[in-house]
Amino acid sequence: MPEPTDEIRQALADPSRRIDRYAVLSELGRGGMGVVYLCYDPQISRTVAIKMILETGGADVEGLARFQREALAVARIQHPGIVTLLGAGEHEGDPYLVMDFVEGETFNDLLKREKITA
Repeated sequence: MPEPTDEIRQALADPSRRIDRYAVLSELGRGGMGVVYLCYDPQISRTVAIKMILETGGADVEGLARFQREALAVARIQHPGIVTLLGAGEHEGDPYLVMDFVEGETFNDLLKREKITA
């Protein structure tokens, strides 16, 4: 397995940049319900994407239920065009999903490039 970079070592050493065992490297994007981070998983020495609900304390029961339904739906799907759900957990009361990190264009960038409105 490759050695972690200096950036990864710094993130692993900084408790404020952790979600459980994962080291947060950067924010990939955010929407009305959640935020997605690029993280490093030291147990498997690779980068992953972690999706979290924004401020669970402020999230309503319906929002939390929708997040849970998404996790269950993604866990059942195996398709080359859909990222794989690697796990789920809770950090400081906030639920999160751990998914494969797929490098490339974001969905929003694709919509803008193709001039598609959602």
